[in-house]
Amino acid sequence: PKLEDILPSKNKMKKYLFEKQSPLNYQEVLRSYRACMKIETGESVTGIPSNVSGDDLMTLKQILEKHRKENGSFNSHLAELENNLVEISAERGNNTAIVLLCSRILTNVIDNNETIAYSQEDKDHAQDLLKQLCGANFPLALKVKGDLAYKIGHVDEAAKSYQSCIDANPSEINMITECYRSIGIIAMMNFDLNKAKNAFENSISLGSRQQVRDCYYYLGQLYEDDKLRSKYYLEIAASQGLKEAFAPLGFLQLNYFNNPMLAEDWFKVGYEINDFNSCVGLFDVYMK
Repeated sequence: PKLEDILPSKNKMKKYLFEKQSPLNYQEVLRSYRACMKIETGESVTGIPSNVSGDDLMTLKQILEKHRKENGSFNSHLAELENNLVEISAERGNNTAIVLLCSRILTNVIDNNETIAYSQEDKDHAQDLLKQLCGANFPLALKVKGDLAYKIGHVDEAAKSYQSCIDANPSEINMITECYRSIGIIAMMNFDLNKAKNAFENSISLGSRQQVRDCYYYLGQLYEDDKLRSKYYLEIAASQGLKEAFAPLGFLQLNYFNNPMLAEDWFKVGYEINDFNSCVGLFDVYMK
C-alpha cells in the first residue's frame, strides 16, 4: 500500500511530533519511514535524511505505537515498519532499541520459541549488552531484567530489578506505573499485603484507570474488610471492563449492601461473557 495511506494523517503526525518535541519536519518523517519500510536482514539502509539520528528513529517508532494504541487497530505493514525502526535505531546506538532487541532475543530463548532461530552468539551478545546497560542504571534495561527474572520464576530478583528501575527515575511515567504493578503482584504472591497495597496505590496514582484497572481489582480484594473502599475499587475495575471484577462486585452488592438490583446488573454483564461466578450470582439474586 501507499505509505501515506496507512500512516497517521499529516495533521495528526504533526501533533505527535509536537508532543514528542521532535525537530523533524513532515517530509523528513516520510523519507525516514519510506527508507525503513522494506529492509531485509543485513541490508544497509539508504534514504534516511542525514540529520535523522537513532533517537529520532525511535521517536518515530513510538509515534506509530501510540497511534496504534489510540486507534485500537493493527496493520501488518506498520508492524513490520515498527520492527525495522527498532533494529535500525539499535544499529545507530539508541539504548532503548538495544534493550528491546535484547528482550526479544532472551524472551524467545526462555519461551523456547523455535520459529525464530537465534545463534548462541546472538544470545550471549544480548545478555552482555543487557548486563552493561543495567550496570549503567538504564531504566528500561532494569525493567526488562525484572521481566525476564519473573518469567523464569525468580520473583524476588524481579522485584529488586523493578525497584531499581523506579530508583533510576525513568522519564516515562508508564514504566514506573508498570514496575509498581509488578512489585504489587509479587508482594501478593509473597503474602506481603501491606507492601502490595502500597505498590498498587502508587501504580493507580500514576497510570490511567484503563491502564491499571487490574490494580483497582487487586485493591478491591486486599481491602475486603473495608467494604466501602473495596466497592469503590471494584466499581472502577468493572467500569473499565475487567471481567474478573463483575462477580465480586455483584456479591458485595448482594450480600453486604443488600442491593440485589445493582448486583443483578453486574452479574448480567458477567453472564454475557460466560463468567461462571456471575451465573452463580444471578441464581442467588433470583432466589433472594
